[in-house]
Amino acid sequence: MDTLKEAVGSGWVQTWETVFGDFNEAKGLWTGVSNVVGGFIDRMSDARNTVLSEWKELGGRDNLIEAFRNAWEGIVSILSPIKQGFRDVFGTLNTFDLLGFTTGLKEFTSHIKISDETAEKLRSTFKGVFSLLERSPLTKPAQSCTLLLTLRWRWRRIPPLHC
Repeated sequence: MDTLKEAVGSGWVQTWETVFGDFNEAKGLWTGVSNVVGGFIDRMSDARNTVLSEWKELGGRDNLIEAFRNAWEGIVSILSPIKQGFRDVFGTLNTFDLLGFTTGLKEFTSHIKISDETAEKLRSTFKGVFSLLERSPLTKPAQSCTLLLTLRWRWRRIPPLHC
């Protein structure tokens, strides 16, 4: 087995040397590749860091930090009264309250799934509804677009758009 591994390894070494060259050839190849790719990466990094430095000097970093603070405080200002309203009605939640809730939730969700017979009846019913719609002029693109835009105009009192 060791002999087979060595043969496979030697074969791949020869393949890579043929494609990429011996040590000196590979060193020259990869140095050239590194110079091209590295130069590209360096130019991208320099441009990005220049923009970010100017952005920071002009207050952009401070604005970003303040925006995150504002967002967090905004979320807290919305959730705090909701939490307090919940506690006003239900009090603080304890282990047994949570257990009762999750037990009730499990019981409720156990009845959500419909039987295969009910699923077939539901499929058949909606197949009939969709068959009626298929034959309806509403499914013709120009007619349905005109109808929808007219309804939109009437309901929202805005000028109709044209398709």
